Amino acid sequence: MHSIPFLLLLLLFHVASYVECVCRDTDTCIERVKEVVAAPRRFWFGEQRSALCSHHRNSRSLECGGPPQLANFHSIASRLFRVKTFHSAYLRNLNIFPRVTYRASPGHYRACEHDFFSGNTSAVEADPDMEPVEPFRIRRRPEITWSELQFDDQYTVVFTDVGYATLNYLAVDFPKATKILKDYEPTENYRPSPNPMVVLVFRKGRIDIEAPKTEEDFDLPSFMLKHELEDDLVGLSIVIASNDPFAIEKQRIRGKVDYCHSLLQNKIMSNPPRHHSILQRLPIDEIDSWLSVSFEQFSMNANACCQRILLPKMSVFLDPLGDISISALTTLTPPSVSSMRITSSQSNYINYHRQTRNFVELSNEKFSLAIIDAHHGHLHWLEVDIPAANLNAANGNGLTPIPFS
Repeated sequence: MHSIPFLLLLLLFHVASYVECVCRDTDTCIERVKEVVAAPRRFWFGEQRSALCSHHRNSRSLECGGPPQLANFHSIASRLFRVKTFHSAYLRNLNIFPRVTYRASPGHYRACEHDFFSGNTSAVEADPDMEPVEPFRIRRRPEITWSELQFDDQYTVVFTDVGYATLNYLAVDFPKATKILKDYEPTENYRPSPNPMVVLVFRKGRIDIEAPKTEEDFDLPSFMLKHELEDDLVGLSIVIASNDPFAIEKQRIRGKVDYCHSLLQNKIMSNPPRHHSILQRLPIDEIDSWLSVSFEQFSMNANACCQRILLPKMSVFLDPLGDISISALTTLTPPSVSSMRITSSQSNYINYHRQTRNFVELSNEKFSLAIIDAHHGHLHWLEVDIPAANLNAANGNGLTPIPFS
């Protein structure tokens, strides 16, 4: 007789845990949103960044990169409206808290020469105090609704990445006759620190909305002035994202930032080598570049030591994030090595010039490459004085005091 309430309790608990908890009262949510967007030290671009990046050495690191035009704005609100002193009057007309829900979408993807799988089956609902969520889990356009929303209402909905100043989604006449002017894209946060993406809802204005000419450096005040939306901002919500290899790879493909090396650092530091290894003597925390290494494997069909050796002709890329070994016969010839290295002397948003899939660094730095047996210390290859542009294009052309062996 008592089993039915018990089962009902379990069922309710399961449903409640399926979607991460969010604030339920609209007025409470709006007040909390106002507090979070005004906080000057909550996210990576906060006031603490000025102190961290003022030191000469730190200022040259990837963690201090970002849109230079927003460097002096430290809260969500100040970056949105591009004002050093934010006043609550900017949000005076808020009366909607958009409910933004991302449905579960597990899947595979490849990043940093490694195959990843995300099997999380939980939905994600935006909330000002939500736990940061991986960009891969919010890669698909979410469902948007709110209390008292009518099917014949007409609003403009904007998603913008506050940290990186990008326009991530733009739709007009929502939900009556929704027209998407900019398809949805998730944040591409490569940093280990949380990054906010803001959802804005505007009342339908008198002027037809036009999509900006560029998705980069989305200037919200200019957008509002152009379309006379100064008094029409009525809804705001926040999606807080962490980082993951998916976002890191998207940044890398765009030629902005290559942060793959952070994944290798985490792997080595979380699982340090147990046996004597040269890795124990290297300053792993100073790694700031990722190397893509591939060998050209020749076709082989032979017998050796009573075993049949059958290898196809193919390019074999190393996967330092995985635990897969390759045949020693694959390493008979020198590898091809390339690096999308971030120059330390320039902003990571302007130091690349993209030509097809090669990234040429605007720098005259030179580098050295070495292949060393990690356990025995044998030096297999040494090439020095490699120009940066050649390294980025997988074309060494340096001096080779020790040939590959």
